[in-house]
Amino acid sequence: MISDVINVVEIIRKMSDGSTEPYLCKCDDGYLYVVKSQPKMPKLQLIHELMASYLAKSINLPMPEIKVVYISRELLAFMPCLIGELSEGHAFATKYIPDSAGITYHQAHTKIEKSYQKLIYFFDRLINNSDRNLTEKGGNVNIIYNYKTNGYYLIDHNLAFMSSCELNEFDYHIFSPINRSWYFDRVDKCELDNVVENILYGFNNSIVKIPSEWYEDLDYQFIINNINKILNRGYSEEFRSSII
Repeated sequence: MISDVINVVEIIRKMSDGSTEPYLCKCDDGYLYVVKSQPKMPKLQLIHELMASYLAKSINLPMPEIKVVYISRELLAFMPCLIGELSEGHAFATKYIPDSAGITYHQAHTKIEKSYQKLIYFFDRLINNSDRNLTEKGGNVNIIYNYKTNGYYLIDHNLAFMSSCELNEFDYHIFSPINRSWYFDRVDKCELDNVVENILYGFNNSIVKIPSEWYEDLDYQFIINNINKILNRGYSEEFRSSII
């Protein structure tokens, strides 16, 4: 059961970036949020986005505040131009971070501490999120950087938990071996047990936050079992040996 849902009260504009075509909206708590909704965002991706975001929070990776928001039929009735863009019902949202843009290659390697570079890479590998690619020539890093506070935030995890994800899809990850000079040492690998434990604990506590309408036409138990199976690889020596 989800108890902290807030309501969208104003749809301001479509965001300029993002393949899922999110919208900047104001909610009834007075804050601005970046909202992803059906039909642009399939139900399964909404579930994966929500779960991955909560898991990132569970290991203290920097994320914008996460919310499940509700878009009312009455609000959409005033904006017929949004038919096919947004749908009535629950949607995924993150608090809008002003004064920010996609982090550059140089910023990612100088503004993000090495310990967090390692944590981000391990987290993405564990959840099969290969959608954080960036080289000096460009890419789609899905990390935004706030120029006023020098803070950074991970975003866009809707492609996580795909069971078909292959190791070579991480070749151009922002912190892949070809993009950094550090490596995982023995101390790092010992600490990964705690990371995996916290992620699994966070997963079990986050399941109840999934709106039922997102999985009413899907095999809910299969989705949960698939995520759980992917996450439990974190204890596997075979998986750990591929983290270099």
